[in-house]
Amino acid sequence: MTFFASLCSLIAAIALFFSVFFLFHNSKKNQTQKKSKTIIISLLLLSICSFFLAITLDFTNDLLTEPLTTTIDYSKVGPYGDLIGGILNPLIAFIGIIAASLAFYAQYQANHQVQEQFKIQQFESQFYEMLRLHKDNVNEVSISEKKVLYQSFRNSQATLVDINGRKAFEYHVKEIELYYNAAKTIFKKENNEYWLKKAYHLYFFGINNGGTNNFYRPSNRRPPKNPTVEQLFYNEIAKANIKFNTEKIEGHATYLAHLYRHLFQIVKFVASQQESFISYEEKRKYLRILRAQLSNPEQVMLFYNWKSGFGFKWEQSEKDKKDNSKQNRFFTDYRMIHNVYQDILIQDFNLTEIFDLKGDFRKEEGKDRDPLFEFEDWDND
Repeated sequence: MTFFASLCSLIAAIALFFSVFFLFHNSKKNQTQKKSKTIIISLLLLSICSFFLAITLDFTNDLLTEPLTTTIDYSKVGPYGDLIGGILNPLIAFIGIIAASLAFYAQYQANHQVQEQFKIQQFESQFYEMLRLHKDNVNEVSISEKKVLYQSFRNSQATLVDINGRKAFEYHVKEIELYYNAAKTIFKKENNEYWLKKAYHLYFFGINNGGTNNFYRPSNRRPPKNPTVEQLFYNEIAKANIKFNTEKIEGHATYLAHLYRHLFQIVKFVASQQESFISYEEKRKYLRILRAQLSNPEQVMLFYNWKSGFGFKWEQSEKDKKDNSKQNRFFTDYRMIHNVYQDILIQDFNLTEIFDLKGDFRKEEGKDRDPLFEFEDWDND
């Protein structure tokens, strides 16, 4: 066999090997990792053409290299050549049509990939714009802290200092805990969910809409003779030795309402994308970027927002679904409170009891561990 015939045989074998390998590869990989069908078909055609060319070169070797000394009478094989040519010509023409079709298909695929890339760019542009707006919303969060200017045996003077932005969430957590403990002291027969709902309602809306209240304060000389349960609840808050301005509880709905609505819309925007467009693993990557913007106190407040019932859509059970609506599992499947741990929560709420840490929530492919909470990895260290 001549050098060129051997070379064509080698090319045919290599092309066939890779076409079969890519076919097997595609059957085991997801959509984003599959090789193009155009490449596989082209390799198959290259293998077929190289094979026939190798046979032809081998058969006509003597005629091409030593036409004067050959002993083969090729005039007798002329009819066979006409027969083979009559068979191969349509085949070659058909292969040419397929090759041209593949070229058009490759161009179509390239255009489709450009369109997909443009969609991804649009998605990312909107995501990062929403992320920027979330940062602006966080900067609007504020809380007032009492700062004592001087204190003597008979009197003292204090002023209010505004704490803004992410730092304010540390004080918001303390404010919730204050109201919760007051509710727990007064409504002793109720459970922890009731106490949290009571505390969160006061924290969110304040008192009497206008923000002022008429409950008893320690400075009052004559407390009401027959206070109602609600008055006792407010009194318990007023008597607490805290730094907050308890004489005027206005609530925080003004800025927290749209902060949580917007945060929810960001997560929903990412989670609701078709997985043929953005895979589950990619969604988790984008939401990690969002979660990295949330401090631990912010995630704790997000947990309280959900557990109090105000933000029940963050994590829904089967009974929470309405009609055929999709069940949101943003805390479990998408780990939006991944960095919360027991020591920074009100101790009446046990994360291992509220969430099934070994449950059927989604996990990323290719990971040995994908725990629901960060503290699960601490336990394994």
